Amino acid sequence: MRRLLLMLVAFGALSAVVRAEEPRRDSAWVNGRIDAWQPKPVEKAFDRMGWASDVRQALRLGQEYHRTGLLFTYDGAILPFYRS
Repeated sequence: MRRLLLMLVAFGALSAVVRAEEPRRDSAWVNGRIDAWQPKPVEKAFDRMGWASDVRQALRLGQEYHRTGLLFTYDGAILPFYRS
């Protein structure tokens, strides 16, 4: 019992020391954390991908810009189509 009491007192003292050393979290700290979590340009490459509302528009845009298109289906198939 005495050992448990000593362990609880030591834990309380240690947690008070650790808590006293924590940095102050003011609005500047919060803004810095928000900025750090924002996606980087490399991570936003997916957003630069063009999207078409239907297949005819995708084919037209692929032919116009000489780009490859991908048809995504919800059954897991990704079907590429090429336009020259």
